[in-house]
Amino acid sequence: MKALLLQPHDGRIDTSALLDTTIFSYSLLYLASPLIEEGHEVAVDLATVENVKSLVSRHSPDVVGVTFTTPKYPAARAVIREIREHAPDVKVVVGGHHATFLSEETLRETGADYVVRGEGEIALPALLRSLSSGIQYPKLDGVSYIKDGVFVDSPITRVKDLDSLPTPAWELIPKKYRARKQRILASRGCPFKCDFCSVSAFHGGSWRTRSVGNILDEVEVILDNGYSMIEFIDDNFTLDYTRVAGFCKGVEERGLDFRWGVQARVDDIHRNPDLIPLLSEHGCYRVSVGVESGVQDVLDSYGKEITVEQAKNVISLMKDSSMLGYWYFILGSGGAYDTPEVIEKSINFMGECDFDVAQVSMLTPFPGTRLYDRLKNEGRLLTGDWSLYDGSHCVYTPSGMTAAQMEKYFMEAYRNLYVNKGVMELARKMRKAFKTGFMEHKALMNVAGLLARAYILGEDWTAIYGRKSY
Repeated sequence: MKALLLQPHDGRIDTSALLDTTIFSYSLLYLASPLIEEGHEVAVDLATVENVKSLVSRHSPDVVGVTFTTPKYPAARAVIREIREHAPDVKVVVGGHHATFLSEETLRETGADYVVRGEGEIALPALLRSLSSGIQYPKLDGVSYIKDGVFVDSPITRVKDLDSLPTPAWELIPKKYRARKQRILASRGCPFKCDFCSVSAFHGGSWRTRSVGNILDEVEVILDNGYSMIEFIDDNFTLDYTRVAGFCKGVEERGLDFRWGVQARVDDIHRNPDLIPLLSEHGCYRVSVGVESGVQDVLDSYGKEITVEQAKNVISLMKDSSMLGYWYFILGSGGAYDTPEVIEKSINFMGECDFDVAQVSMLTPFPGTRLYDRLKNEGRLLTGDWSLYDGSHCVYTPSGMTAAQMEKYFMEAYRNLYVNKGVMELARKMRKAFKTGFMEHKALMNVAGLLARAYILGEDWTAIYGRKSY
């Protein structure tokens, strides 16, 4: 069969896009490889309402797969609508966190034929085998659909042996979307259960790893294809110190020369401070760490299982490192701590700490999280416009202020992090981000432009991002 795997794109900016010019999703490439192994003809691309008809005409697929995050769901819905009008006989399969947790709603609203729930490397090839055999409604784990108006559910599927998966089909990335960075997923899942995160539910509370040798083999394939920078996009790359040490040893033994970035937890580095020199000495240029809040009560309400004191220690340890420190913060608790006093305390903490780069997100209740379930049950979700669930809008009713006030604090947080510290300090941060290779020229211009619009021209944040959520 011919399969066209699409990532919907609406062109809207968000805080992550400002700092990363690599917009092509790795997940399509992981899905493509097992399909290719089974003899299917596969293409991947970014899809918009404007270009999707031409993509379908060019590739003449039997099946179109569309994967998306929650804020891209409206874009996916619009793309699928165009596919339905242009090629009504093509089977449409959707997947990702949003479709997994809201399967029936997604099927009924988009008109897609199937939802692949969970990780699709096993379920999607099985579905195509069934379709090739003329079985329209197969009984498969991880595949849900609507039959005769009735929703047929199935359990979320997960790959047990990650080493069994083929190397992602990097060669399928259209040339215009190729960047100097490539991405690797060296483990999946998370054993922690943060209130705001859907990763634990998506992966069943498990943390599964690939063997060090398997990861290094993929690194070599990527380097052989001309890339020199790799982003490990695991939520918990540093969770197992022995595994990290083994990876670094393998990099040295194989003589691999590349730069790479990872995500880490505060408590991992606090417990093993020698992670910093170990990573740096073996080519790591960036460590991203989720601090989330400078208020212990808020961290506890998240179920984060770290302390503010641990965060201060790790911030201090990273201060003099040659690696770029990238820090994540969240505004809002979804509970009793959504008050001006608590929010201001956390913002002041951000301003007092010495960060290279920090990203602030609005607390966002994504489907699949305990936060979403709680706020929905309490009737506190402000909007059903999923495009606003992008980390830059307050989409719920805070307990101690209005949503508009929360968004003003969002602006104040960035002002405290970057603008209030002066032009020289801002220049130093951007210079280090550029020098380490974390930010390319385009990303630097994105950030500079946003800061100018917000803090020099005085544009309202909702004007920059297009719409209000309240």
